[in-house]
Amino acid sequence: MQSIKELLEAISRVQTYVLRRVAAKLRDGKTLNVYFFVSQKQFWSMQSVYDALAAYDCFRLYIVPFPTSFHTHGERKRNYADLCEFHEKKGATIVRVCDCAGNLLIQPEELEADLVLYEQHWMINYHPSYTLWEMCVMALCVCMPYGIMIANIPEDQFNENAHNLAWRNFAETPMHLKLSRKYAANKGVNTVVSGYPKLDAYARPVEKNYWKTDSPRIKRIVWAPHYSIRTDDAINCSTFHMYWMQFMELVKNSGDKLEMVLKPHPALKSRCLKVGFPEEIFDRYMSEWDSLPNASVVTDGDYVDLFTTSDALILDSLSFISEYLVTGKPMCFLSKFPDFSKLSGIFNDYGKMVISLVDVAYNFNDAATFINNVCKGTAGVSSEREYFTDSMLKVNFGHVGEFIANHILEQLRAV
Repeated sequence: MQSIKELLEAISRVQTYVLRRVAAKLRDGKTLNVYFFVSQKQFWSMQSVYDALAAYDCFRLYIVPFPTSFHTHGERKRNYADLCEFHEKKGATIVRVCDCAGNLLIQPEELEADLVLYEQHWMINYHPSYTLWEMCVMALCVCMPYGIMIANIPEDQFNENAHNLAWRNFAETPMHLKLSRKYAANKGVNTVVSGYPKLDAYARPVEKNYWKTDSPRIKRIVWAPHYSIRTDDAINCSTFHMYWMQFMELVKNSGDKLEMVLKPHPALKSRCLKVGFPEEIFDRYMSEWDSLPNASVVTDGDYVDLFTTSDALILDSLSFISEYLVTGKPMCFLSKFPDFSKLSGIFNDYGKMVISLVDVAYNFNDAATFINNVCKGTAGVSSEREYFTDSMLKVNFGHVGEFIANHILEQLRAV
């Protein structure tokens, strides 16, 4: 049996061969085929990377959508169609290598791929023929997290096969590089700190309005519930099933001072159905919420303008915590855990720093108090949070996509 060292050396030899092939193609003036492998419109974090690569004539870009594994059949079909439409509206060229049921339509070799960018390190949402360990022998494979990794699941977030097999992992912050070096079998030798590319969108002007009201007296709050209802998984933080009706009553009784957007995790409905929520009750709840004069349901993949124009965020999901920091607006984490020591246990070293900088509610009364403070204008943001955001999170802020595109080109030209 090969040792880890021998396996990593073999991987390095394969990557060197592929790198030389792709670099030679570039030197010869040929166009490189670049494929973005995607599975959820809400997970799309690489728009600025796509735009930066598109600015070069040497790249031909394609989007390859895959149906998600965690949805029910009906949800999978709808989400796959939404995913394709999302990227088509952006003007991307879509290549469907499988159908919405996961049946293979195109063999990987037919793509003639030179560069493949994965939106996440977890390969479960990709067809088995298109996982990174299959593609890395024919193309340079790049991984970027769809969110800023914050949970205390180091093997999943830093030491999956994809982390060790990728040509490049682009890390969100210096702390994430440190965690990669600590946990990855290859000690993070293929990891580069770039910053989180989705944050580039926060540096541009607002383009879309999500709110029904325009009164300056109204405060605009986003509620973003996670999907992890009644699960033994390491990520087990959803409170939607605990407080959904209280949120409905609060919004109904606060029309004169509050508008609230419900931004559910894309897997929330599927998870609710799996744990026994009747589908008609879930759909009726969402429909009633969306029909209120001071409430909406938003499932857009491009939600940055929603966050930017909000006054506060209340959530029990993880990936939004870091992202929302850059807005400079108040934020409250709604905890299912009874105290901070138990809550902080679900976060990695970086996450422990972040959760200490935001408000925490341990029950609905705490959450209602936070919302009331937002409405009164007394909810604030600490100077420690501002310092952390500027010094740790805003790596290449506004230019992450350019950094990644330039890094890829520099590496190819250096061969």
